Amino acid sequence: AGVDYNELTQKSDDCNYFEMLSEIAKKVIAHQEQNIVVTGILKDNYIYNAVFSKDNNTFVKSEAYGYSFSGTGDLFASILCGCMLNGIDIISAVNKASEFITKSIKYTIENSCEQIDRNYGIDFEKYLYIL
Repeated sequence: AGVDYNELTQKSDDCNYFEMLSEIAKKVIAHQEQNIVVTGILKDNYIYNAVFSKDNNTFVKSEAYGYSFSGTGDLFASILCGCMLNGIDIISAVNKASEFITKSIKYTIENSCEQIDRNYGIDFEKYLYIL
């Protein structure tokens, strides 16, 4: 889309940040049925996951805990794919993936007895029922 990632993320405090992201996504969308999912948008101490389509943009807001963990992107993509293969619409799938990962991160942080090693990923087993 011809946009520098570092320049774009430096504008995250701008009140029009989501509109900027939406405009970039519209340039990339090739046809009416295409959707774009962007994860991990950090703004105002929250994490947003976004679904962009030709006619609609949805931003799913989640709590940011100040940590990033290995494997969460893989989990997100797996949940998204699994949901869509089971006929769940993309926005509901992103909501489900966001909820699952947010609860798992919170649980991991709150129940860690030692220094958190983010390379070990998150403790997600407790929340498998969400899926």
